[in-house]
Amino acid sequence: MTALRDIPGVPELWRESTGHPDVVVGVLDGRPDLGHPALRGADIEVLEPRWLGSARDTGPPVEHGTFITAVLFGRHDSATPGFVPRCRGVVVPALRVESDGLDPLNLARSIEALVAAGAHLIHCSVALPTLSGDADPLFKRAVAAAVEAGVLIVTPTGNEGGRTLAAPAILPGVLAVGAHADDGTVFRYSNWGSAYLPHAVVAPGEFEHAVPGGTRRRKGTSVAAPVVTGIAALLASTRVSRGLPADPLGVRDALVATATPCGLTDSAGEPARCLAGKVNLAAAARAAVADDVVPSLLPMPVSPVFALGRLGYGFASRQDRDRFARPEDPRWMAEYLAAHPEAAVALMWTVDVDGSPQHALIPSGPYRADIFAKLIAVLAAQERAVDLVSVAGTAVGTHVRPLGGGVVPVLTLSAPARLSAWSVADRIRTTVAAIAPPPHLVGRVEAALRDFVNAVTGALRNPGRHAPQRALNHTAVDLIPPARAVAFAAARDLELRDLAVVRSPYGRPDSDSWDICLQFANPGDEYRGVTEWRFTVDVADVDPVTFGEPRSWAKRA
Repeated sequence: MTALRDIPGVPELWRESTGHPDVVVGVLDGRPDLGHPALRGADIEVLEPRWLGSARDTGPPVEHGTFITAVLFGRHDSATPGFVPRCRGVVVPALRVESDGLDPLNLARSIEALVAAGAHLIHCSVALPTLSGDADPLFKRAVAAAVEAGVLIVTPTGNEGGRTLAAPAILPGVLAVGAHADDGTVFRYSNWGSAYLPHAVVAPGEFEHAVPGGTRRRKGTSVAAPVVTGIAALLASTRVSRGLPADPLGVRDALVATATPCGLTDSAGEPARCLAGKVNLAAAARAAVADDVVPSLLPMPVSPVFALGRLGYGFASRQDRDRFARPEDPRWMAEYLAAHPEAAVALMWTVDVDGSPQHALIPSGPYRADIFAKLIAVLAAQERAVDLVSVAGTAVGTHVRPLGGGVVPVLTLSAPARLSAWSVADRIRTTVAAIAPPPHLVGRVEAALRDFVNAVTGALRNPGRHAPQRALNHTAVDLIPPARAVAFAAARDLELRDLAVVRSPYGRPDSDSWDICLQFANPGDEYRGVTEWRFTVDVADVDPVTFGEPRSWAKRA
């Protein structure tokens, strides 16, 4: 890419707005050369980082700060126009030497100064690698306070070559940015991973722009990040021009929700490198300038999910789909993938209910290859006897859009054992055999247990995102406790009258325990009252677990 105007959708937005004076964009970087022709006369205030003393700004920090600031505020009558020259800029030149970017107190005070100056958006050029997956408490507190105040922080994921974690890109609420080349291929050095995924996109990361004394071509995530800051500021300015609030966090959500997922060819065979996807400016503009960002597109909180359904698949792009001769034939696909397991990464795996995708599954972690093998095996098994699949995954707070379909929330899957598949009829037979009711009751117990599973997967069907939903869904997997209850009821001619999930008084202090309550009554004698059975499920971990013995008592009418 030669210039910012080459980004699809930018010229069209520039015809409506080149920024709005009421939108304030902050920059945390090196000191910019405000005498550069691109920045001369720009409405930029410099807040001196007096806590750093009076050391002189020279060399690479000034070059980097000039480049970033000009990408945002470059005059449109210069050779290097920026995204929002009509916005007001506030710069804290607190990255004078390399060690400044490692000082959490410096970074925290810089963020706080920009928020106090009224910034709606902050471009933070820091990408501080962290082995712990965490950041210094001072820095975290400053970032969290900015997000809480409605300020959008945009920052690069870093260039350490893959799965390196960097702050503040991993912190909740920020908009993290990876980089791709002109042809759309994600740079191999652009950091990626599930820690970024709830709030991260990739953007063009190589072009020529202003530096002291002229221009220079640069590339990397620190080049892609100001592109996204500029786009976000441009969308916020467009909202203000239309009489709407700037809503920078809503703009963030629109950019993540409308991003275009990568295929195999543009992600080195690993679509997760693309994070939530490539910035789709046209789609983001349609979502961001509405009176309200569509609620269904807003990221969910990161949380465990226990979902039931059937395993399905789709494709992120036509290119991925076209690599298969018969992509719509699950039996053919299962046979092909068994012979070519490396092709499994080209599919967008899903948990489906009634043929409609409810969750997209992204294998992650050290067992990624084993998880793909399990997905292939389950897909093949579904063509024979399997009719129910359970997934214990983590909702990472973002969505994908399968080719030809709607928006689907993403679950990361970190171990093969967290994906299970079985025949309901077989599971019921083995469960009833395990509890060994009297022979004359076996048929009735199996029928009652089948009704129970049908209720959980039918009338009480749910996405498994909240604690009581996860507890209920788990009962369709661990059938021993409900089997004992229905065997007791069958021996007394009782039928299931009600099924509920309530907070349990039992469990460890750090548990999240829920009671599954089954009420049985004699259909022919309402005066005999109700018998209630309860068993407890702990959903504190990603994998729910039933503990303790089922409890029962009679409740008089």
